[in-house]
Amino acid sequence: MPNLSRSPNFRALARTVLAGLEYFGINPPFTEPEHRVVPQLVKAGDTVLDIGANVGAYTCQFSRLVGPSGRVVAFEAYPPSFSHLSTLARFLTLTNVTLRNVAITDSHRTVRLSQPRSAIGGAMHGFVHEATEQSPLDVEVEGRTLDEEVEGMGLKKVNIIKCDVEGGEAAVIAGGQKTVQTHRPIVICEIEDRWTGRYGYRRSEVIEDLQQLGRYEVFSTVASRLVPWTADLSSGNNFVFLPAP
Repeated sequence: MPNLSRSPNFRALARTVLAGLEYFGINPPFTEPEHRVVPQLVKAGDTVLDIGANVGAYTCQFSRLVGPSGRVVAFEAYPPSFSHLSTLARFLTLTNVTLRNVAITDSHRTVRLSQPRSAIGGAMHGFVHEATEQSPLDVEVEGRTLDEEVEGMGLKKVNIIKCDVEGGEAAVIAGGQKTVQTHRPIVICEIEDRWTGRYGYRRSEVIEDLQQLGRYEVFSTVASRLVPWTADLSSGNNFVFLPAP
């Protein structure tokens, strides 16, 4: 396995510090617009699953919003990102957060993660993904299904799922069908053609599969607002799936 800590990851350190601000209700500059709509969706006492937590920006925001009566489970597969996430959770004493260093995918298996490109002293965001071509720099991690994790933790409810897995959304859905159909959580998901294309999917296919599985109404986030999604809507890569009545 490659040495993942040979030099300081200044980019990740900076992003971790900014992520911590979300716990205090501060949206840093250039924050994703979804952070501004999340408070409309998450309430005290909710159980939230943060799939692809990275260094913890959403995890911190969810922790604050669900409060002591709620619970957040943050899944981050890439070891360096998980290390920053763990440090931040300890520093902020996020007692309502459970951290899982696993990849959420379509089956219980070993997942090979592609080593991300580097820039400004750290890994570029958006380039950690399941390897489609093998390389000696790949990192092997444990892969588990969403249904497996929910059952294993004994979760009685799942109110919100946030998913940002760089093109692996179809695999998450495939391994989480029982969870989606049983709990019909609100789903906040980044879906981009440039990432789904790695695995032979179009963005619209992933959106429509999840839409049908959970009987959802689909919204795109545009300028911090929820706008009903249509297949010809090209702006924005972040979507909110709300359970239809």
